[in-house]
Parts: sequence; C-alpha cells; structure tokens
Amino acid sequence: MTDIERRIAGLTCWRGPVTMAPLLGGLTNLSYVVEDAREKFVVRCGDDIPVHHVFRDRERAASIAAHAAGLSPEVVHTEAGILVMRHIDGRTFAESDLRANIHRLAPLLQKCHRS
Repeated sequence: MTDIERRIAGLTCWRGPVTMAPLLGGLTNLSYVVEDAREKFVVRCGDDIPVHHVFRDRERAASIAAHAAGLSPEVVHTEAGILVMRHIDGRTFAESDLRANIHRLAPLLQKCHRS
C-alpha cells in the first residue's frame, strides 16, 4: 500500500473498512474508487499546481456548487489535497454518444452556465 492509499484508508469519513482501486485517466491528480461498508466514493488526491492554474480550494468550491445545482455528486469530505465525492456509475462518452444525446446535453450545459 502506498502512502496516499494509507492516508485514504485512514480518512474519518468511512463507515467501515475500505477497499480501493485506482481510477485511471486523471491529468492533475490521482483518483481512486473507494468502497466502505455502505457505498462507493471517488477520492481525488492532488496538490495545487499554480503554473497550470489548478487550485484545489477552487475545485472543491466548484464541486459543491455543481452539486447544489444538480450537476455533480455530493462532496462528502475534504482535507488538504483530498476530495471525496459520492460515486456515480457511468462511462465516458465517445463522439457518437455526444451526437446521439445532444438533446439531453445542451440543457445540462445551459444549466451549468446559469447555475
């Protein structure tokens, strides 16, 4: 187990023993899918990267606002370098998926910009 995995396992938000698996694809952070005794979460781990304008306090604020607007899962725990959100089962859309779902996506983008 890595240092970051030990840190994740020790977070106070869990309701029982946890299992975790890396969630691949992040550009500026490490992410894990974590299951505790009751449900799944996504844990994002990373520090600020000012040269790339990545600031974790802004990420946290945007995630909380997106949840309040109905656009994102709930943030359940934060601490320096760690953001824990409820997990949503899903997949990344390919270009064909975007075309096929444009009637659903356009209103979501409008809501995102308005809310």
